[in-house]
Amino acid sequence: MVKRKIFSRAQLLNTAFVLLGIVALLSFSEMDRFWMQSTVNEIDITIKKGDNAMIDEAFVLAIITEEYNLQVGETKRSAVNEEEIESRLSNSNWIDDAEVYLNNEGILSLDIQPKHAILHIINNHGVQYYVDKNGNSAPVSDIFIGKLLVCSGSIPDDHFWAEFSLKNTLREYAESISEDPFLEAIVEQIHLDSASQLILVTSISGHHVRIGRPDAVKKEMQDLSAFYQAKFHSLDWHLVEELDTRYEGQVICRLKQN
Repeated sequence: MVKRKIFSRAQLLNTAFVLLGIVALLSFSEMDRFWMQSTVNEIDITIKKGDNAMIDEAFVLAIITEEYNLQVGETKRSAVNEEEIESRLSNSNWIDDAEVYLNNEGILSLDIQPKHAILHIINNHGVQYYVDKNGNSAPVSDIFIGKLLVCSGSIPDDHFWAEFSLKNTLREYAESISEDPFLEAIVEQIHLDSASQLILVTSISGHHVRIGRPDAVKKEMQDLSAFYQAKFHSLDWHLVEELDTRYEGQVICRLKQN
């Protein structure tokens, strides 16, 4: 009589697990191949909110489509290098940070932290650039930015100028003015003259303000705003040539000479 070898239950289970593993590996391999060969289905661009962003969605989309030739429904996922795109965007003059990721649904998401301009520099030589809320500089972009405080006069040509103390002072003045609706409406420029004196150019013809309390910028602008609002309807501002806020606790008013 021939004896038949009978596999134990444990052996059968082991064999089943091996077969299942092989099937799973083949399935994952097939899924991976399918994923790599499928296309990008959507580009989702998110620009983090804030006033006076130096870029917009069209700017980001142009980089993706023109520099990387990425087309929805055509470009395969395997051709998308998320780290490379992220690095390119993060190194832009007008972007602080960027995150790029492609999900399982074929959606390429780009979360962008743009730089927000607070000053538009136009110096005596006609050189232009922006200064952001952190005091960093950037070339003027092609993106339209609405009303932005202009800083003119004897300012360095290179937007990477080293005199950060002056740049920081200008930034503080710009911030304080933008936070005050009255001053924001009346102040058009901050001008730095040849003697390094800062002057606010206003929308009132022939009227300006001498400023210069670098250690108390916010208080100086609060004093100026309070003076304007207290005297706005009682003074003929076309007769007032100059206000001077450089001295703590007072606003000096100088009338035009006849």
